[in-house]
Amino acid sequence: MVKQGYFAKSSRTKRMNQLKRRVKKTSQATIKEQQVLDFILVRYGLTLKKHFSAIQGETIQRFIIEMINVDDDYQNWDMEKRFNLAIKKIATQVPWRFYKIIFEDWGKLQSFFNKELPAIPLTSKIIVDHLVEQVGIIDLIAQQLSINFYLLTFGNNPQMLAKVSKQQIEQLQASLVSGSQINWDKVASLLDDHQINLNLVSDSATKKWLSDLLG
Repeated sequence: MVKQGYFAKSSRTKRMNQLKRRVKKTSQATIKEQQVLDFILVRYGLTLKKHFSAIQGETIQRFIIEMINVDDDYQNWDMEKRFNLAIKKIATQVPWRFYKIIFEDWGKLQSFFNKELPAIPLTSKIIVDHLVEQVGIIDLIAQQLSINFYLLTFGNNPQMLAKVSKQQIEQLQASLVSGSQINWDKVASLLDDHQINLNLVSDSATKKWLSDLLG
């Protein structure tokens, strides 16, 4: 996740500008699967991103990249599968506030995916399936936050990490949920002490983004 400094690369910017002109010019031309990421980022920039704060917009954009890159099967877009794979891949590479933003803005992001993905001008239309509703998002994010706690606590001790049971994870997961919400104060008390070493991040844009997330 923290290696995504390629946002600033001129080659990606040039490709996105070309696609932006194509998006505005016509809805008839088709694109290749390799262009799906750039195409959806153009659409995001033209639509949903305008309604977010800077930190929200950047966080959601990076999560969109993970959601798209985590599986090569674009034709059958399994929302729940992609979401789960993406947060497992991201894991502890980001502060807990990343997950808070994803949780709070998931409804808008999922609606964006549900509308924009089938409209991408590929030769075969993308089919979006297995949408993730509020209860599912709570479970998936609370579970990953629980896993993150143990990864951060015992990450340097493989033997101790291997002893963490499914029951321990489930118990911690349950303690992070209050009614139909995640208890973010409890999450903060668990994970605030685990800081990301920004000195290991070479890309300036990513470093600033992570620094803003750390607060």
